[in-house]
Amino acid sequence: MFSRRLVLAFAAFALLAVALGALNGWVSRLAEHRVVRGRVAADLLSTYLDLSAEKARLRIWVLQSIADASTDPGTGPALAQSMRADIETLRGFAAEAALMDGADPALLREHAERARTIDLLENSVASMMNRVEMINDRAVDEGEPVPLSAVDEVFDRYGQHDVRALLNQAIAAETEALRRDRASADETLAQARAVSNIAASSIVILAIVLSIYFSYALRRPLRELTAGTQAYETGDLAYRIPALSQDEFGTLAQRMNRMASQLDLTSQRERELRSGLEVMVSERTVDLQAAVADLQRSEARRRQLLADIGHELRTPTTVIRGEAEVALRGREMTDASYRESLARIATSAEQLGKQIEDLLTIALDDAEMLVLKNDVVEPELELRRVISQVATLASLRQVRLVPDVEAADAFVKGDALRIGQIMSVLLDNAIRYSHPGGTVDISARTEQGLWQLEVRDYGIGIPGEDLPRIFERGFRASSARMHRADGSGLGLSIAKAFAERHGGELSLESTVGKGTTVRLSLPMLELEAA
Repeated sequence: MFSRRLVLAFAAFALLAVALGALNGWVSRLAEHRVVRGRVAADLLSTYLDLSAEKARLRIWVLQSIADASTDPGTGPALAQSMRADIETLRGFAAEAALMDGADPALLREHAERARTIDLLENSVASMMNRVEMINDRAVDEGEPVPLSAVDEVFDRYGQHDVRALLNQAIAAETEALRRDRASADETLAQARAVSNIAASSIVILAIVLSIYFSYALRRPLRELTAGTQAYETGDLAYRIPALSQDEFGTLAQRMNRMASQLDLTSQRERELRSGLEVMVSERTVDLQAAVADLQRSEARRRQLLADIGHELRTPTTVIRGEAEVALRGREMTDASYRESLARIATSAEQLGKQIEDLLTIALDDAEMLVLKNDVVEPELELRRVISQVATLASLRQVRLVPDVEAADAFVKGDALRIGQIMSVLLDNAIRYSHPGGTVDISARTEQGLWQLEVRDYGIGIPGEDLPRIFERGFRASSARMHRADGSGLGLSIAKAFAERHGGELSLESTVGKGTTVRLSLPMLELEAA
């Protein structure tokens, strides 16, 4: 992991700094020790030199005292006291040197020799002062000159030891010790400088190495992450950050890729929802426009229908009222005249009743209150019944009915009355729009699970431009209006609605001057179901 490597790098950097600092501190303390030890050695040498100088001055004073009695008698004791002080100082510096050198085997002998020399010098100074006092007393009491050899004996000999040589040896030894300590101090200071240089160089090199390493390690991940954030900022959610190392940057890249995937999926879903909503709005707009258009057409048809109904209902009622008034005002009318009036009144009343029935049927169907029965119906029987009913009308119109009904056990499910009403509309229209002396062919067949009725006349026909609207409520073709003034234009609309309510289909083909063919198809029931 990158964080672990970073922690390890800084830990190594810190440990190196601590180690080098500790080493530098140790070398510095060692150098300080060497410098202090050299100062002690210098103090020892200086004290030895002072002691030698004071010994020489004391010797001169003794010689002057022998030669001249007027010499200051206090100078000798003062010099002796100073020499004793130097001896104590040497003893202190020797102890300090021994303490600083510790148990170094190479220096133990030197310390022992120094201690012995100081003891001898101390004893020699004490003996020297006693003998100096004796020489002075002798010179004063006897008045005789003291030989120089006696003075030399006092200052240069102590027992079997040559004090002058001993002092010179001590000075030479301390001079060598001072040289050695100064060389050791210089070496230690050089080592300290070397350690400091090594520490600084090591830290600088490590810093450079870590900087290069982490610069290289961070450059690619940061470049890839920056490119990813720039792509996401511009909306390119399909961009994916390349696979990085298995560390925090790799984990961050994976999470950013997953985030981009989720955002892309969310954006795609949003676009799909927006597109779907736009499609739905468009569809609803189209539906609303179609509904508005249907309402407008329905309103136009309603107005036309009301106008036609007013006209159609006005005609039979006017005929009925006129015939009744004529019959009531007539004073001398034969029975035949009354019968003719009553026949016209009955015909008009029948027409009026049929129109009212059609209007009620349409009103109930529009209000979805027209309930159809769900019985098993034999359409062949209904067809024969309807043919017998319209036979009178066909005879009056001088139209010949030619039935061709296939005898088959065919059954449909529905309302027998409404199925018969469909057949009545088809046959009634075929008879009414046929020419006198014309023929209406009626055929019924079963085919592919359907009971099919075909009614074909050879009458006036319907213009092609009126065929698309022939099943609209209240619509009557121009040829129909010219051929027959009465009529509401509701029959075919009612017949088609009833056919569809029974799961069937009603279709029409027509040619002007050649006649019209209407086909009714109803789904049959299986015999077992029947």
